[in-house]
Amino acid sequence: MNRASSNFVTGAQRVGLPPGRSGWYRRSSNCFFTFRTVVWLAGLFLASPTITLGMMPTDETPPVNEAGDRKSAVPEEMRTVLAENAAILGTCDLRFSIDRQYLVPNLPRPIKEDHDFYLEDGRLRHRFSLFFPAAGAVVQTVERAFDGKVFYYGSINGDGSPMLTRLLGEIPEDPLAKYYPAGCASLLVMGIDLPTTVSGWKNFSLTSSLLKLTNDAESLSIEDGGNSLLKLTVQIPEPVVVNAKSLDLEEFESCSRDSTDAATLERIVQRYQNLRSMNLLRKVELWLDPAKGYALKRRVDSTPDGKLIQTIECENFESTGRGQLWIPRTSRIRTFLKLPDELDGFAEEAVRTDTVTLTSFSFDPRKDVSFVISYGPGAFITDRSTAAAGTAPEGKVTFIEPADVNALREAANRARPRLSVIVFINVFVLFVLVGVVLWRRRAGR
Repeated sequence: MNRASSNFVTGAQRVGLPPGRSGWYRRSSNCFFTFRTVVWLAGLFLASPTITLGMMPTDETPPVNEAGDRKSAVPEEMRTVLAENAAILGTCDLRFSIDRQYLVPNLPRPIKEDHDFYLEDGRLRHRFSLFFPAAGAVVQTVERAFDGKVFYYGSINGDGSPMLTRLLGEIPEDPLAKYYPAGCASLLVMGIDLPTTVSGWKNFSLTSSLLKLTNDAESLSIEDGGNSLLKLTVQIPEPVVVNAKSLDLEEFESCSRDSTDAATLERIVQRYQNLRSMNLLRKVELWLDPAKGYALKRRVDSTPDGKLIQTIECENFESTGRGQLWIPRTSRIRTFLKLPDELDGFAEEAVRTDTVTLTSFSFDPRKDVSFVISYGPGAFITDRSTAAAGTAPEGKVTFIEPADVNALREAANRARPRLSVIVFINVFVLFVLVGVVLWRRRAGR
């Protein structure tokens, strides 16, 4: 799948909710586990929840340069700096929040997410909580971890009941792993490219999404962006179409049935079938600051005829003290589609705004982090990572996590003295009763 053409995730993608879960988000109207989630299940890694399509011009696309070499159009210094910045983030500890506001009627209420993200040499630990300000409470906590072999996807409902799914491991080609989300909004606004799905973590290598964008562009131009900024303009194949063409629709349907009702799934499949016959293009304009390691200051996505898809503004930059890496403390992502789930409904004003606020960052390894998720006894487990699961009819094994064997043994040992006393008393009472019966019989003679 082509991941370079966009850098931000949609509603369910950004919060990272896996398919097949039950809970509040699956029941919410037009919220996470409806059509938007299944759009994500197609492997889309989009710049916002709004994906807009424009017809690809046949003969009006300007050449990159005389040689048609996109790489040579990008300054070598820029390529070097962006690659070095991506390498610095190979081990990073980020704390950030996302405040989401819907600005049109009949859309989901405001949501706040608090994230704790840690990455170390290709291993991941990411925990975030979903908070509805109107409800005044955390309604869901989601955790993701990758230890280099197994990907863990956990969630704790508001009532405290935990669920855990394990993927990859001994089944690296599990089809469902293609559709489990694995993005991170705060890294994305820094221009860093993470795997879009769980399966992408198998051979993960952190790269710069800006460089990937230039490598995959149909056309590219660089000019003075004003205020000492560099403006980079690219036209890319529309990600929705790229993924629709690469999608195995039968496999997609099979992996989506548990999380999507039949009517919605039928509409989605029909939409992708239609998209496969299209050649569509997206225009992306980026304003970069060379003085801050080519940090992304502004981004505008639109159709070739000028209809806005989204805008991104980054501000309050802070130097990390590592190389030329600068990080935005605040980023705002504005969406301009009324019906993002249907890829339609342009609006002149933003219909949704996400504000990403970075509260802390560090690049020192953490000793308190485990890359394995375990909730202990009572957790509902869906295992898709072992050979036993691979041979099961549905490719999975589900069970309730049992109590620890050692703990059971210790409890049994503690119970034995009490059990011995009870047995002794019962035997003694029985012996006395037998003695009394025998004595009465002899006395009666």
